Formats: sequence, C-alpha cells, structure tokens
Amino acid sequence: RRFINLDQRIPIYVAANGNDSNDGLTPNTAVRTPERGYALLRDGFPDWLLFRRGDRFDLPADNEGNFREWRKSGRSRSQMMLVSSFGDERLARPVINSNGRGVLSANGGQSVRNVAFVDLHFYANRRDPASPDFNGGAGYEYGIRWSQSGSGDLLFEGLLIEYFANNVTIGAPAGRSDGPEDVTIRRCVVRRAYSHRSIGHSQGAGFGNTVRLTIDGCVFDHNGWEPRVPESKRTGFNHGVYLYHTKDTTIRNSFFSRNSYGAVKGRGDREGDVSKLRIEGNVFTDEIVGVGIGGDKGSGDPAAHVNHGVTIRGNLFTRIGGRTADGTMHGVGASLQQVRGGVIADNLFLHKVVPNNWPAVEVDSALPLTDILLTGNV
Repeated sequence: RRFINLDQRIPIYVAANGNDSNDGLTPNTAVRTPERGYALLRDGFPDWLLFRRGDRFDLPADNEGNFREWRKSGRSRSQMMLVSSFGDERLARPVINSNGRGVLSANGGQSVRNVAFVDLHFYANRRDPASPDFNGGAGYEYGIRWSQSGSGDLLFEGLLIEYFANNVTIGAPAGRSDGPEDVTIRRCVVRRAYSHRSIGHSQGAGFGNTVRLTIDGCVFDHNGWEPRVPESKRTGFNHGVYLYHTKDTTIRNSFFSRNSYGAVKGRGDREGDVSKLRIEGNVFTDEIVGVGIGGDKGSGDPAAHVNHGVTIRGNLFTRIGGRTADGTMHGVGASLQQVRGGVIADNLFLHKVVPNNWPAVEVDSALPLTDILLTGNV
C-alpha cells in the first residue's frame, strides 16, 4: 500500500543516535526512543512514526505504556496513521527489542482504528536461544496482542516477528464476541514462536472473533516449538495459524513450514467457530497436518455442524507428515470435520512421508458433514 504525504500529517523520526529533547520532525532532529516518538503522535491524525533502518531500539523492561498500550488512531481508512521505517533500503528493518515484555499491544480502552504497521522487526531478544540476552525462554511474551472491541481497519505489512510465546494474537477482549474488523496481514514473516512448559500453548498467529481477516503473501515457519529449549516440545495444540469464531477469513499466497502440528487449524467445539473461510494458493510443506478444520469435541455438541463455508483450493501440499509429541506417525494434507458447505478442489498432494493408512484428504464422517465437494485434486 502507498501512503500519501498529506498536508495534515506530521512525520516523527526516531533514530538510535537521536535525542528525546529534539522535535523529531526531520531525520536530523530525530528523537531516540520509541516512547518519545509515540508521545508525539496525534490521536485521530494521519501522522507517521518512522524508525531508521539498520538501528535497534529497546522497549523498557520495567513498564507497559506506549507501544504496549497503543491508544492512537488514524483519521480514516484512506488517511491511516503509519508506523514504519526510513533511511537506506539496503539496510535491515529497524529492530524493536521487547526486553521480556512484548512489543505491540492494544487492549480495552478506546477502540483503535486506521493504523498501519509496516516494515519493522519485532524481536523477543530474551527468548532467542542464540541471543546474548537469552533468559531460558520461560517468560510469556507477545509480538502483537490486539484485543479490542470496535477496533478495525488495521494493516500489518512487511513485518518480521519472531521468538515470542505468541507472535501474533488478534481477537476480542475476554467475555466479548465483537473482535477487530477488516484486518490485513500482508507479506509478513512470522517465525519461531514457542512455549515453555510453564506458560501453556503457543501459536504463530491466533485469531478470534475477527470479521474480514486477510492473510496474504506471508511466511509461517517453525512456530509452536523450539528444539534448543528442552522445555519446549512439539504438541498438537500449537499451530502456524489458529482460528476460532472467525467470520470471512482469507488465507492466500502464503508459505507454511515446520510448524508444531498444523499449519492452519480451525477450532470446532462451538457453533460458528469458523465461517466463510477461504484457503487458496498456498504452499504447505514439512507439516504434520496441512489444514485441519473442526474435530474438537470439547465443550460443544460433537453432533453439531460448527463450521460453515470452508474452501481449500489451488494449494500445494508436500512432505506432509511426521512424528507427534508421543512419537507416533501422523500426517494429513487437508481435513474437514463438523462442516456444512465445504470445497476441497484443485490442490496438489505430493511426496507423502507417512504410511499409506494416512490420507492426503480426510473427510471424517464420524462427525457431521453436509454439502462437501471434492474435485480436481491430484
């Protein structure tokens, strides 16, 4: 997306050698810290907060605030607030170190709308086993945690997000069902999320109660487990993308590999868990399960249709299968259970790595299915 330089917008520049007493209005008068840059943004305006490429920025380890309590919106869908980079494009994205507390959070409070986060690197520096800051990986951290009702028109593009317990979590606040609307995740690399046994499950990206979510041209690699951390094992509860109570979701032109269990998992224990889901033009490789929709009997009625309108079309599934947490072999390319209105069409299933008793496509009649079409698959 192109962002137009409007007369009404103010650019705020942040550089590692800046000074927080500066006005931040030019690269030569940049401020130094993300907190000062955030403070200079005007709520309701199409202002730009720009971090210098090649620099690293540390969020404070001893407080929330600012990035961790994002409260500022843009003006409209066509005049969005932008948080991005500036400088020599040959240099790496600006890195924002989480220092044990996560990076970007919007929870409760006023509903944030019309904001774009583009071309940044969110890094859990204390959870990367190769980092000198590594602390063992036991702490819970998020890369993006967006939990607001009434929020929407959000763009996350060109981000690298890595080593958090949950790299991306977007949904409704506890006890609410009206999560963010019109959310786009585009050309992002989401990798190496993992959970320590003391902190529960881990997802590359988890979405709940969203409306009109698009994931386009992204990479989800090696999420949900970390072999260099002994307390982090592969588990069937951790996935590349996890969906629950989502409406009108598109996942397209993306690459999934080496996630803990499933590349894309749609929960299926309550009515309406996944509605209007399209998975098209993706590559799934070195996964135990490519796409799994439904099958969670959980607290709901196992005899109910809980997922409505699922299309899996034009994808490549290759080298599917592997050993689960208990050491047994398992592998399914695409699986539908508890679905009303499903299409699995024009997909390629190649280079199976599990025994033939595991199917490329699983349509489980033990749980209810209605109006399912399988056609044109190889």
